[in-house]
Amino acid sequence: MPRLLLWEEYISEYPSGFQYSRFCELLQDQMKLNNAVMHFVHYPAKLLEVDFAGDVLHYVDASTGELIACSVYVAVLPFSGYGYVEALPDAKLPQVVKALNNTLANGDHFD
Repeated sequence: MPRLLLWEEYISEYPSGFQYSRFCELLQDQMKLNNAVMHFVHYPAKLLEVDFAGDVLHYVDASTGELIACSVYVAVLPFSGYGYVEALPDAKLPQVVKALNNTLANGDHFD
């Protein structure tokens, strides 16, 4: 959206607001803040990041047609970007420990 059009909408709502040049300066400052980035340096085999992938997902049991809820565990090696994913019956500690053990046991198969 062109700045002039943004300013025209702004000034119609706030008639005593900033003039166009000041509006553009403030908009530029705001855009710099919103485009902030942070660079992370990762080293091979130093870090494994684990989390759950958003909302609980569901799959259909082929034999019964039942819709079954599952938490999706995700592990990533950030240096390489390799990941491991496993659907769990729930996100309780015994299941998470099992998934962590499976992650480490299958570490040489990360895709």
